Amino acid sequence: MKQLRFGVVLVYLLLTAVSVVHTQDKPSASDSDIVLIDGAKNPELVPNWAAWLEAFRFMAAPAAPIEPIPTVIYLATSREHRALIRKEALLVITQERELGQRALKLQDGLTAENLPERSDQADTLELKRRQAALDARDRLLAALPTEGQIALREFAEHVRKGYKATVVKSKLAQFLAPE
Repeated sequence: MKQLRFGVVLVYLLLTAVSVVHTQDKPSASDSDIVLIDGAKNPELVPNWAAWLEAFRFMAAPAAPIEPIPTVIYLATSREHRALIRKEALLVITQERELGQRALKLQDGLTAENLPERSDQADTLELKRRQAALDARDRLLAALPTEGQIALREFAEHVRKGYKATVVKSKLAQFLAPE
């Protein structure tokens, strides 16, 4: 799973790096152009898609010896609801893998001429990956009883506090999208 995440990030960085190479007149990013998002210090800066994607990633981990449903959720949900949560988590990660494979294929035949188109395609795939987590969140919140909803949100907030990212300031709005 980490290899796929690395692959998706690598493709995105490759596409971004190639575009930077072709804009030689721009100076390189300095420390003042970098934004550090640390959920422990400023959880409100962590995008919802990131918190929920990481929460689903945790709950989609291998189920050996037991399924990785956090205790706070386990205690607030029925067996059927936990099965639904696990199913949604696995679906999110499956979609992430599929989108990652499509993103890796964008490297094939990459040239300066097709770079803008491929970059747009990579951005679209990244938004689909993020939206998959938000869609799963919405389906679960609609299906779970109040106690389960609270527990699921509590876990996502816990994950949010452990999230860290470094973003170029000019790409911050893009990083925060879709919500």
